[in-house]
Amino acid sequence: MPKLWGGRFSQQSNTQLESFTASHQIDRRLYKEDIKLNIAYAKALHRARILTELELQEIEQGLLTLEKEITDGQLQFFDKLEDIHSHIEHWLTEKIGDPARKIHSGKSRNDQVITSLRLYLKNILPQLVSLIDETILVISNNLCKEDRPIPGYTHLQKAQPVTLSLHFGAYISMLNRDIDRINDAIKRIDIMPLGAGALAGNPFIDDNNRKRIAKDLGFACVAKNHMDVVSDRDFVAEIIFIFSLIMVHLSRFCEEIILWSSAEFDYLTIGDNFTTGSSIMPQKKNPDIAELIRGKTGSVFGGLQAMLVNLKALPLTYNRDLQEDKIYLFNTLDTVFSSLSILKEMIPSIEFNYDRLRQNATSNFSLATRVAEYLVNKGLPFRKAHSVVGNIVNYCAENNKNDFVDLKIEEFSTFSDLFEKDIFDALII
Repeated sequence: MPKLWGGRFSQQSNTQLESFTASHQIDRRLYKEDIKLNIAYAKALHRARILTELELQEIEQGLLTLEKEITDGQLQFFDKLEDIHSHIEHWLTEKIGDPARKIHSGKSRNDQVITSLRLYLKNILPQLVSLIDETILVISNNLCKEDRPIPGYTHLQKAQPVTLSLHFGAYISMLNRDIDRINDAIKRIDIMPLGAGALAGNPFIDDNNRKRIAKDLGFACVAKNHMDVVSDRDFVAEIIFIFSLIMVHLSRFCEEIILWSSAEFDYLTIGDNFTTGSSIMPQKKNPDIAELIRGKTGSVFGGLQAMLVNLKALPLTYNRDLQEDKIYLFNTLDTVFSSLSILKEMIPSIEFNYDRLRQNATSNFSLATRVAEYLVNKGLPFRKAHSVVGNIVNYCAENNKNDFVDLKIEEFSTFSDLFEKDIFDALII
């Protein structure tokens, strides 16, 4: 089977070269986008009088047939054909002959590959936004429906009482920012490279025809600089960065689920159907899903680092290094999708130990700020109130008193004559 670029070469490619350079195992998921692109480009070639009406019809029907055959798994892939784009052209040529040999007129795999990738992201990223929205709804309905008191932490030390809804609402805020970032990135993805050729433009497709292709493919506009767009992977790095932030947020969430499910915290229990056991310790119930999400975060970070290193020293324009972009992109995308999907299923299985949460919400002097605010309301400057309450905490520590509620009004009064019996009302949550 001849290669697209084989005319220049007098020797067969080394078989190791073919397997080493092949990317169809990774980029074959772009087949629908590549077929859509080729149909739109064939119409543009027809408008440019490169294709006849009959040839256009043969190409379009052949590509639609190929799409179904690929979907049904009827076709065999070969390393000799390198990528999904070469496979589709080869299969189409086998079906319809010479009309398929015209479809690459003026088109390079440089602008073809990147157009397919942008089309793919324009389709898949809204699906990711929907999945994040679903996760937000699950968090809201299962973790934020209660205004029960719980301990709030800074530095992993008890700080002030908060509520379940406030605590887990913080993760909703994080995920909403992720959605905003994705939607903003889509604007920079929504630019069509097709027509840039290898780097110097397309002699067969004028600007008006190119705009027609963009309209057919659903792009907002066409790329202005041919050399930039065929080598631009900024949007890939940006999307992986957004994936990294999503995983940061999921990992922080999972870290708290792991801590809170431990016997030391005993704040919650994860359902049996979302936990695993130990091969040696019969009593164990492990939060493996949360741990794996936390662990998979590292591979997403690695994808971002790899993408940035890949780009940092590339001269214009296209270099084969850029073939690696889809490995980093698709791996991180799949990790984010799978992590959100399983987390969304696990969350409804969580049950809280409300008594334990309430008890810990007021322990370890976590109402100290409220006592200081009580004194502020009585007219004492906050900085003096802060000092008074700090002295009370020291007194309790030296006298084996575990919290403010262990004090009598007479003891409060030794630190400030502003304390009255209503101080005990301030200690109720």
